[in-house]
Amino acid sequence: MELALLYSGGKDSSLVALLLDSFYDVRLVTAHFGVTGDWEHAERAAEALGYPFETVELDVDVAVGAVDRMREDGYPRNGIQRVHEHALEVVA
Repeated sequence: MELALLYSGGKDSSLVALLLDSFYDVRLVTAHFGVTGDWEHAERAAEALGYPFETVELDVDVAVGAVDRMREDGYPRNGIQRVHEHALEVVA
């Protein structure tokens, strides 16, 4: 069964990919807002690990809404959660 893992290219998401590899056909997906090329690091890391890799570009309005939520709340958790939920919807 295929599994799409939201992937930053860092050690935590890399370790999760390796852990899940025994159970799923892992595909690594990096979500970005199209503002920078930061996703290129994740692509290199995915290639080094030998996993299929893709990017998805998220709607910039989601970023704006997330920042608004962070300001309202006074902390980042719910805003970041909003971005993660949107990324999952796009990937699914």
